[in-house]
Amino acid sequence: MSEPPKPRFSIGSFRTSQSVSSLEINKLREDISTRETMSEDGQSSSSSAHPLSPTLSSSSLGSVPSSPNPQPKDKEKEKEKEWEFVEYPPPQTSLFEALPTSIPHRPFWLMNTLALTMSSGGFLTPRIYVPPSLWHQGGCKIAALQTKVASCEALLEGMNKLKEVNIRNTDALSKELDSLCALLDSLQNNLHFHLAFISEIKDESKSPGWGSRIKKLGGALAKGAVRLVPSQRDDGSTYIQLLRAIFEESNFIVPLLEHFNVGGPGSGSGSAPPTSPGTGAIALKIKRVSEFFWHVICNFVIRDFNTLLERYMRKNIKSFIATPK
Repeated sequence: MSEPPKPRFSIGSFRTSQSVSSLEINKLREDISTRETMSEDGQSSSSSAHPLSPTLSSSSLGSVPSSPNPQPKDKEKEKEKEWEFVEYPPPQTSLFEALPTSIPHRPFWLMNTLALTMSSGGFLTPRIYVPPSLWHQGGCKIAALQTKVASCEALLEGMNKLKEVNIRNTDALSKELDSLCALLDSLQNNLHFHLAFISEIKDESKSPGWGSRIKKLGGALAKGAVRLVPSQRDDGSTYIQLLRAIFEESNFIVPLLEHFNVGGPGSGSGSAPPTSPGTGAIALKIKRVSEFFWHVICNFVIRDFNTLLERYMRKNIKSFIATPK
């Protein structure tokens, strides 16, 4: 025997006698059983509740494929409820850290926030979320890229040397801070040579003369020539990795700020009394380190962030606009 034909389903209406649902078959069964009961009692009916019922009988139902597990109406309603859309509220977590009141602590707060956006994404402000893909864009123009990379590498090396000094050894700490401050002055002047918005550290010990004036004029001409060089187009992966390393490694300076009361009263624990010998000089040197991070590192990083943000927004806007063929 050949297998019975499979039913065909259509949306809204039945096409043939084979396109019968399980609910329709149950209805036909009840109608046929009612007719048989009425025929036994000597009654007949000339009309049918369904147009297909005169051609079907209890014996002919075997040719109509039946549903193995007919579902009642209540089960169908439960199945429909499973597909209902439910909107869940966002998790109530602290996504943004407040700005510290102490000014020397602010660059480290900003660098921690930027490091979070680079690693897993985070909020730069309470309403601005920065995805990590913003920092990793290929072919972006970054001003003085090689100079920034070299400066970041030198800064990391200087910070690692200071990190190894014991905070209780004030003599070794002061000596290492002197080396680091000299390095920061050199890096700042080198970056000023390529980036006009970074201020220059002037040596006031040298008396002005014709030689210094000519040297200053030559330096100004060299700066102008260097700054006219177009920005380099690079993937910036090395630069972003160095920035993230600086942001994470610089956290050891925060305990130094708190230990030597840098930033005024109430800024930290103040473990070192202000009357200790050399404490005031060490506090000034640590403050100089904080100012370098704020006026130099955070300064050019925020400008590069604006460049990356503009390019990121421009690329995303183009993806929503259909280009004409």
